[in-house]
Amino acid sequence: MSTIVGQVSRIDGVVKAINPQTGESRTLIEGSTVSSGEIIQTSGKGGVVIEMNNGTLLTLGRDTEMLLDDDVTSTANFLDSGTEASVDIAALQQAILAGNFEALEATAAGESILVGSASDGGVFVERIALEGQVTAGFGTQGDDGGLSVQSFDTPANDTPDSQINPEEVNKARENNIVLAVDETEGQQADPVDNLTASSSSADFSILFAEVTEEVDDFGDFGFDGPGSVSYALSLVNVSNNDTELSVPVGSGLFAIDSTDTTENDGDGYGKGDEILLSISANGEIIGALNGLTYFTISIEESTGVVIFEQFGNIWHGDTSDSNDVEGIVLSQLGGDDIAIRLTQTVSDSDGDTGSSNVDLVSSIDADDVAQFNICDEWT
Repeated sequence: MSTIVGQVSRIDGVVKAINPQTGESRTLIEGSTVSSGEIIQTSGKGGVVIEMNNGTLLTLGRDTEMLLDDDVTSTANFLDSGTEASVDIAALQQAILAGNFEALEATAAGESILVGSASDGGVFVERIALEGQVTAGFGTQGDDGGLSVQSFDTPANDTPDSQINPEEVNKARENNIVLAVDETEGQQADPVDNLTASSSSADFSILFAEVTEEVDDFGDFGFDGPGSVSYALSLVNVSNNDTELSVPVGSGLFAIDSTDTTENDGDGYGKGDEILLSISANGEIIGALNGLTYFTISIEESTGVVIFEQFGNIWHGDTSDSNDVEGIVLSQLGGDDIAIRLTQTVSDSDGDTGSSNVDLVSSIDADDVAQFNICDEWT
């Protein structure tokens, strides 16, 4: 099971976190968390600063890959660069992110804390007593107790590239995209509830970079030429290598129990059991209980349009508000974070694929980009 080991504090260009077990990647933005076992990969114009939970400040320059293994993420007896090495940390980080390696110099006191060459990417750690697996477009070896760096020849980009659009994702996190339905027949309000009184849709393809034929490391088909772009929904365990959930999970929405006629039972008047989320064979997320479907979340595979549709009335907790709104709220499952995930897959002309994803709703509220709301009635 992977654990969160750090958070992105600064980023330039395109930087990915790759799950080496599944091959799935996600594009990092400021505030993104990184987990043990992931590979952090920067593009030719990318760079990132990660505040690690073990007290290190990790900076990766362009064309660099680094595996967040135990050697990198564990707590160690670090060399304190503030006392044993005199260096302008902020200036070094800025130079690495900008690719200005001619301006970088190893410290005169203590061990060198810069790993890299003046010709290409770089790795910088504020406090060093680690050895990590790093691959970059340069060849050098870390000093004893430093980072282990290996060189490789970067091949031509022969695979499709799917990327999220960081600007649009940040906007959606600050102001969620709302899909809302109304339990009162005939009540509609544009843009929510925009299909019928019981169904609503929104285009989530805007959260991903436009896929082009030009190979630019920001959404492209690669050198084999265009194939297709498709979208899919899933329920995933974020904490356990993003594995798809095989058991139903609570939705935070509840059925109506007509036999519950008291408010003194601790759960409110008329509150039934929690509606459970599962995913069907055709990739539709279903909210159901005891064989009854209350709502579904589906995706138009070729467009990225998500559709929220209600089939049965739910319990509303605020009896004093006839317009009470209840929405899907996910909680941890056995201590693990879970999410409703949207994945974009880009295929080239000979079937190679690349993918990226965004969590629509998750148990990590700060990551949410969407709301799925059911209104008691609109007046």
